[in-house]
Order: sequence, then structure tokens, then C-alpha cells
Amino acid sequence: ADAIDSLLVSAAGAIHVIGTADGQEPYLFQEIADVQLDGATREIYVADRRRREVLVYAIDGRFRRTIGGPGPGPGEFREIADMFLFGDTMIGTWDPALGRVSLFARSGEVVRTIRLPNKTGRIVDSPLARTARRLQRLGDGYLVETRSDPLQVALQEQFGALVRLDLDLTVQDTVLRFRVPPIAARTSSTGTSQIEHYDAPLLFSPSAPWAVSSGGVVAFAPGGPYELVVATPGAVVQLTALSRPMPPEQVSLADRLRRLEHEAAKAENRVPPGFSITKFEQTVRDRFSRYRPAITALLWDGTNRLWVRRFDTTFDPEGPGRVWDVVDLSEARIEQVLRFENGVVPIAMSGDRLYCVQRDSLGVERLLVLPHPLRVTSL
Repeated sequence: ADAIDSLLVSAAGAIHVIGTADGQEPYLFQEIADVQLDGATREIYVADRRRREVLVYAIDGRFRRTIGGPGPGPGEFREIADMFLFGDTMIGTWDPALGRVSLFARSGEVVRTIRLPNKTGRIVDSPLARTARRLQRLGDGYLVETRSDPLQVALQEQFGALVRLDLDLTVQDTVLRFRVPPIAARTSSTGTSQIEHYDAPLLFSPSAPWAVSSGGVVAFAPGGPYELVVATPGAVVQLTALSRPMPPEQVSLADRLRRLEHEAAKAENRVPPGFSITKFEQTVRDRFSRYRPAITALLWDGTNRLWVRRFDTTFDPEGPGRVWDVVDLSEARIEQVLRFENGVVPIAMSGDRLYCVQRDSLGVERLLVLPHPLRVTSL
């Protein structure tokens, strides 16, 4: 891939910029979770996870209206993780905290709320365990990512699954299963209260990103080595594996120190004066996985090309890198390499437009509308 031409994608080429550091409320983003473009009305839908709202803008960036708001009631959100267009008249959202899909008319009225039929139990008995995560539209239903319930499944048996649901969120079948970094759980009691404790997976544990194309093809990266699995769900799920010769890369001392410094900075005044990150690293080395994941995100571009983001801690200690490989799935090769300006992260594509989240050093977010980068001149 290093020998392939690279394109630099910069915020300077933005057609529109939505969002400001200060100003009117509809333009103050807190954490953009998803973006969708309504091709019929030419409106941009932006799901803000922390505001717990969907904000709607005209194609030129002018604010139109707000859908939903914080709360547990109909049309409200505890968390917005995913958003999707539903037919020609509705917009859908997935709230993993409430375990439900909410369907809205484009104007903002609630049309229907559908809850998961079961949010408890072992994943081997019911794929809809309490750890249901992302959900995307797939054909005449949905695809949801679930994880084992750590209170009921032993560490060595924990796994995840991509499960196909119908429109009522009833389980149809499992597209694929995958190993996950285990979550250790224990229960303690205090008087009449019972407390559940969860120990997070190792830092830099291989993740398992996935994405669904507009044609219903599922791309999945198991984590670890540079490998992709492409699934075509149907009467029989067809799996095609693509891999790039890249041996697993060990987590370096520099990576570990960079991540620990990042965590200490977030802790603010909880770190005592004179605290030595270098000495502390030796005592918590077992918190790190042995190998770094190679892929941290996947994004379809509306064609047979898949964008694959590489793991890199150079600019972000948590690992989402600035370099994306554009993989031509028909020829199973990397067609192009895209390098994004620091702080610019692609989140959605529609036609000849690319939508990116720009986050500055103060945490202020903006939505950039850029021309499709493969239409610009190679560096």
C-alpha cells in the first residue's frame, strides 16, 4: 500500500461547514454519532449522541428542525448510536440504552417504536443479550451486533455475533460469530443491595468493526491481522475472506506510554504531583493486549469499494488513525490510500459528497461537507 498513490484530504476543501465554536444552539455539536442525507428532500440529518437529538439541516447548512430529545419516552433518547433512512418517508434511530428502534416522519413526528423482545439471557440461548450494540438496516430488516452477557458466560467462551432481525426486531438468523476481548464480571452484595462489577477488556484489544452497504453486503474485520470478511446474506450466507499480508504488530512501549499519558490527562487532578508514567507502565503492563489491531473502522462509499481505516496512535492515543485504504472488492486489492488532515474523520458518503467530523483540540465539533476525495488530483 505504501507504493500506491496517496491523496490528502483537507478541511480547506470543504464545500460547507456546519457548526461553530459558539453561537446559536442548533449549530453547537457535542458528539456527532451519525449522518444521513435524504436524497429526496436534500436535507442532512445529524445525530448528536450527547445532545440526544437529531438535527436537520438544508443541503447548504441552514438549520431546519430538531427531532427527538433526551428522555425515555416516545420519540426521546437515552443514547443515539445509529441512524438510517427508512423508505421514502421516515428516518430511523437505534437507542442501545433503551434497546429500541424509533421511526419518525421526516417532519419529526413519532411513527412507531419497536423494542428488542429480550434483553437478558445468554447469547447462545438468545442472540439478543443485554449487550446489543450497533444496529443497521439490512434488506427487509436489521442487522444488530450483540455480545455475550459477562455475568452468565465464562471468560473463555465470550463471543460476539451479527444477528439478522426482521422489522419487528425478531431474530431471523446469525450472519456470523466472532471472538471478543472478554469482559470479566463479578457480583457483590451489600445488605439488601446487589452490585455488578465489570472489568473492561485490555487496552488495544482487537476490535471488530463492520458496515452494511446500500446493497445489503456486510463487511467485517475480525480484529488483529489485516483481514476482511465480506458476507452476502440470503437463504444461505456467503462469506468471502480478503486479507493483506501483514503480520500482527506488537504493542510497543511508545504506544503504551502514549496511551497512559492520555488517560492521565483525562484524569486531571486525580494524578498526584510527580507521578511517573514510565514507572507506572511497568506495573500495569498486563492491561495491554499483546498485539495491536490492524483495522479500526470500515466505511462503504456507495460503490464496490470499501474504506478501511488503519490503527495508528501517532495522532490519537486510542488508535483511530488518519490513513484509510480504499479496497476494490471486485479485484481484492487496495486501489488508493487516503490520508486525512489531523482531526478530520469521514463518517458518511452520498453520491459525490463526503461528510466528515472535524474535532479541534478543545473538543469543538463541526460537520464538513467535502467533494468526494477520489475526484481530486493525486499528490
